[in-house]
Amino acid sequence: MINGNTKYYELKFTIPKYYVRIISTSNDKIELDNISLSFPFLVSASFKFEKGIVDIAKETILSLIDRRILNAFECCANCINDALKSLKEIKLELISIKKQLKNNINSPLFYYIDYIVISINAFFDFMERNNLIDSEDFATKDIYFDALEMMRNHIAQCMFEIAKIGKMQIDNKRYAFKNGEMGWKESYYSEGKQIINITI
Repeated sequence: MINGNTKYYELKFTIPKYYVRIISTSNDKIELDNISLSFPFLVSASFKFEKGIVDIAKETILSLIDRRILNAFECCANCINDALKSLKEIKLELISIKKQLKNNINSPLFYYIDYIVISINAFFDFMERNNLIDSEDFATKDIYFDALEMMRNHIAQCMFEIAKIGKMQIDNKRYAFKNGEMGWKESYYSEGKQIINITI
């Protein structure tokens, strides 16, 4: 209720739906390892990674794991502002890491990192299109809460996969990971379909 008028928000934030297509450019026998990765949606494959890729994956997890949005639940406007700041910091970190993968842009690691960046961009685009950025209207807070929870879960799922590449484990002491690996939740993603090639 705002100034005596009921105001309903039926805005729904969704993350772009990216499918992967795994292709091989070699006639040689593909060398597999016991690292099995999950991609949206219902696609999985096993990979063996070079040490340099494993190290970048570790760096990615260490760079992101302590970020505020992964470790706290929003309860007020200040919390939302802190979460938005955290998302911007994550994006800057990931763009820097993507530069290290300039020769591996069709690799699984690049894909997961890029998918986090794409989702953050989609989140801020959604907020700007609907004039929700810097809104003081309390009726919009639930929209922020719902969208941030979706973002958090999406980032967490991507990080679970990145951690596998880095041969690391993420414990459940942190808020985003409290339920363990959740998998890709279909309801978070848009109906449109975009295909990304993963080259092995």
